[in-house]
Amino acid sequence: MDLQPDDAAYLARVANGNYAMTRFFDVSKLKENRESVVEYMRMAFSQDAAKLSKHSTGLAKFE
Repeated sequence: MDLQPDDAAYLARVANGNYAMTRFFDVSKLKENRESVVEYMRMAFSQDAAKLSKHSTGLAKFE
């Protein structure tokens, strides 16, 4: 697997430096899931119920 340096750094940070764990990560999917969680948390903290409901409905595709 050929990784860009920024992707390798991201994986190292996410895996807390554990190389064995990084072998099983899909960098693009991991970043996509992280963005979704961050977006969800922002909406939850801002108490935007309408956006939160819409976002949660969109998450059903991940199940």
